[in-house]
Amino acid sequence: MGRTEEAIFHYSEALRIRPDFAEAHSQLGNVWLNQGKVDKAVEQYREAMRLKPDFPEALHNLGVALMRQGREDEAVAKYREALRIKPDLAEAHNSLGNACLQQGKETEAIAHYREALRLRPEYAEAHHNLGIVLINQMRDKEAVFHLTEALRLRPNSAEARHDLAIALINLGREEEAIVHLNEVLRLNPDDAAAARSLKIALGRRKR
Repeated sequence: MGRTEEAIFHYSEALRIRPDFAEAHSQLGNVWLNQGKVDKAVEQYREAMRLKPDFPEALHNLGVALMRQGREDEAVAKYREALRIKPDLAEAHNSLGNACLQQGKETEAIAHYREALRLRPEYAEAHHNLGIVLINQMRDKEAVFHLTEALRLRPNSAEARHDLAIALINLGREEEAIVHLNEVLRLNPDDAAAARSLKIALGRRKR
């Protein structure tokens, strides 16, 4: 039995013994979400909230599942409700930032990412997301700081390394960018986007 199957078994067994165990419903929802079985995850999160209406983590995770179903407005409402109950839920700030970014609300997205980082300074995903928005706003020096932090916290993140390289190219720091892009391509030789970025960096270095 693998870890996923074991987790499903244990949570299902806990719910067989105690069907009103809201936390077990939420955790089982997390397992289904991680497996890409979004409909099953939604079902478990909704049951968790029926049993425990003021359950901010389940509200947030339901929002994540709804976003994956393309139900953006409903997802945003769940994130905001989770934050009403628990304003210091860093994950909900990060997710709401992502939703705001999809809606073109960059200023609000930045505010939520910064709040997530105030609450959890070592939050790699929020550092990465904030870095991406700052690149979009041509605030590359700030972006480098946050993407460097994201990479420090997740050294194997090819996405963070590539985005850091883009910010470095924008700042004219091609040599540093080339080092990062070569590492991305060493780990994933088929990364076409990184290959294109490397070509740009090498071209600019020759000027």
